[in-house]
Amino acid sequence: MFFGLMNLLAIFQTIMNEIFYNLINTREVVSFINDIIIRIEDEEGHNEVVGEVVRRLVENNDRGQAEKKLC
Repeated sequence: MFFGLMNLLAIFQTIMNEIFYNLINTREVVSFINDIIIRIEDEEGHNEVVGEVVRRLVENNDRGQAEKKLC
Protein backbone atom coordinates (compact mmCIF):
# COMPACT_ATOMS: atom_id res chain seq x y z
CA MET A 1 0.00 0.00 0.00
CA PHE A 2 0.90 3.65 -0.40
CA PHE A 3 3.57 4.63 2.16
CA GLY A 4 3.08 1.32 3.93
CA LEU A 5 -0.46 2.12 5.13
CA MET A 6 -2.59 -0.92 5.64
CA ASN A 7 -6.37 -0.94 5.15
CA LEU A 8 -6.23 2.39 3.36
CA LEU A 9 -9.59 1.87 1.61
CA ALA A 10 -11.32 1.04 4.90
CA ILE A 11 -9.84 4.15 6.52
CA PHE A 12 -10.92 6.34 3.59
CA GLN A 13 -14.45 4.88 3.70
CA THR A 14 -14.65 5.61 7.43
CA ILE A 15 -13.63 9.23 6.81
CA MET A 16 -16.26 9.60 4.09
CA ASN A 17 -18.92 8.12 6.40
CA GLU A 18 -18.00 10.63 9.12
CA ILE A 19 -18.17 13.57 6.70
CA PHE A 20 -21.61 12.61 5.36
CA TYR A 21 -23.06 11.04 8.52
CA ASN A 22 -26.28 13.13 8.61
CA LEU A 23 -26.91 12.85 4.88
CA ILE A 24 -26.34 9.10 4.87
CA ASN A 25 -28.82 8.62 7.73
CA THR A 26 -31.52 10.48 5.78
CA ARG A 27 -30.75 8.27 2.75
CA GLU A 28 -30.11 11.29 0.55
CA VAL A 29 -26.45 10.38 -0.02
CA VAL A 30 -24.69 7.08 -0.51
CA SER A 31 -20.92 7.01 -0.29
CA PHE A 32 -18.82 4.09 -1.48
CA ILE A 33 -15.06 4.66 -1.45
CA ASN A 34 -14.61 7.37 -4.11
CA ASP A 35 -18.20 7.56 -5.38
CA ILE A 36 -20.88 9.82 -3.95
CA ILE A 37 -24.42 9.07 -5.11
CA ILE A 38 -27.15 11.64 -4.46
CA ARG A 39 -30.73 10.48 -4.78
CA ILE A 40 -33.51 13.01 -4.45
CA GLU A 41 -36.82 12.97 -6.29
CA ASP A 42 -37.18 16.67 -7.13
CA GLU A 43 -34.57 18.85 -8.84
CA GLU A 44 -34.71 21.66 -6.28
CA GLY A 45 -33.92 19.32 -3.40
CA HIS A 46 -31.18 17.71 -5.46
CA ASN A 47 -29.42 21.03 -6.00
CA GLU A 48 -29.53 21.76 -2.26
CA VAL A 49 -28.01 18.39 -1.38
CA VAL A 50 -25.30 18.73 -4.06
CA GLY A 51 -24.39 22.11 -2.58
CA GLU A 52 -24.18 20.59 0.90
CA VAL A 53 -22.00 17.71 -0.34
CA VAL A 54 -19.59 20.08 -2.10
CA ARG A 55 -19.50 22.35 0.97
CA ARG A 56 -18.59 19.44 3.24
CA LEU A 57 -15.90 18.22 0.85
CA VAL A 58 -14.35 21.69 0.67
CA GLU A 59 -14.48 22.07 4.46
CA ASN A 60 -12.64 18.79 4.84
CA ASN A 61 -10.01 19.70 2.21
CA ASP A 62 -10.96 17.02 -0.29
CA ARG A 63 -8.94 17.84 -3.39
CA GLY A 64 -10.87 15.66 -5.84
CA GLN A 65 -11.74 16.70 -9.36
CA ALA A 66 -14.32 19.50 -9.35
CA GLU A 67 -16.14 18.20 -12.43
CA LYS A 68 -16.81 14.86 -10.73
CA LYS A 69 -18.23 16.62 -7.67
CA LEU A 70 -20.72 18.60 -9.71
CA CYS A 71 -22.00 15.78 -11.92
